[in-house]
Amino acid sequence: MKKYTVILFSILLLAACSMEKESGKNENKLPLEVTIQTPETIHSHEEVNLKALVTQGDEKVTDANDVVFEVWQSGQNDREMLSAEHQGDGIYSAKKSFSEDGQYFVVAHVTARNMHQMPTKQVIAGTPENTAVFQEEEHPHSHVSINLETGGVLKENEEAELTATILQEGQPLTEANVSFEIWQDDQEESEYIDASESSSGEYQASKSFSKSGSYNIKVHVTKDQIHEHQLSQLTVK
Repeated sequence: MKKYTVILFSILLLAACSMEKESGKNENKLPLEVTIQTPETIHSHEEVNLKALVTQGDEKVTDANDVVFEVWQSGQNDREMLSAEHQGDGIYSAKKSFSEDGQYFVVAHVTARNMHQMPTKQVIAGTPENTAVFQEEEHPHSHVSINLETGGVLKENEEAELTATILQEGQPLTEANVSFEIWQDDQEESEYIDASESSSGEYQASKSFSKSGSYNIKVHVTKDQIHEHQLSQLTVK
């Protein structure tokens, strides 16, 4: 009788451990959620706080590796990258002054717990003269395709040529603002490299990888109201 009791206890113990491990896996699979918070009214030349609330399930994420706000004015390619600091309770903040009245786009680039999110929010600064041109839709469907090529095997301490071919509606997208965001899972910050248009719809940049391993490379494409991205994972030998 004791023998069967021990066997039954062992089975129950194994089942409990299995359920605990499965529960842990499910918790790790919870997606990262990012909410951009901006003041309802923004005045030109007045400094405001851009905030991003980062959560995973019911937990407020206080250990994000990197939070950066990308800001640009509608119709312009120039953009500003603002590093955010954790203010507590999962809120990351950076100060920004909008130089003139107009429509702006704010993207929160958040890297945390081996995940990356980049929501977009449209904000209005001041009182633009032609308010009719501003739409509520934050991210219109632009039918943009992105193809990343590396020109061969990536090797440690060797310069590699990164090429992104970008098409809109099947045609080369020209005069866009393109950059490569590069990071490894154990890195606290991402590296941003601006690409130049080498030919119609092709954008290139050079990068030397200091160590071998797996890298995340996200291609960012902005032009007017277009903001698209594509994430790839590459191995450096």
